[in-house]
Amino acid sequence: MIFLKTYESFNKSCYYHSSPEFLGDNFEFKPEGYYEEIGENNQPIMMFDEHMESDIPEICASKYIGGCVMGSFSTNKSNKFFIYEICENPDKDISHWLDQDFPYLEEVRYRHTVTGKYIGTVTLTEYQKGLFDCFYKQQEMYANGFNDEDEEFNQLYDKYWDDIENGKLTKEVKKMKANK
Repeated sequence: MIFLKTYESFNKSCYYHSSPEFLGDNFEFKPEGYYEEIGENNQPIMMFDEHMESDIPEICASKYIGGCVMGSFSTNKSNKFFIYEICENPDKDISHWLDQDFPYLEEVRYRHTVTGKYIGTVTLTEYQKGLFDCFYKQQEMYANGFNDEDEEFNQLYDKYWDDIENGKLTKEVKKMKANK
């Protein structure tokens, strides 16, 4: 017996959203977050080199699991994330943005309610957590001005920054898989 896929099933992509808590086997995500504003042609809206905040509620997702985990980690320093797969086309694709953490996230946005199917968890290793901590602390210090006496950042920088610059953060993010 031969099974033929429809044209739509070949072109249907799935995206990933993570949560620091289990939300059930299927969960309806409602657009509630306000993030960076997206302009025409999915370009960022900037003022004085800063992203403008959108007044449109959205749901963030990623083209791959590690991207959604890193994005969630930026706001919730959890070690464990529950991964939901969303197989609907996004309203906005900003995976081409090149500043801040966007190259790692390959982010898409939904402006309507979507259903995510639970596919498993990702538990960060200490190394992955260290890379994320170092990256986001550096981003924070860049935005707020560097402080040479910030001992926490100096320790993170000494331990992880060379790995980040040498592509190991990208490799760690890209290889993440959800475990059932």
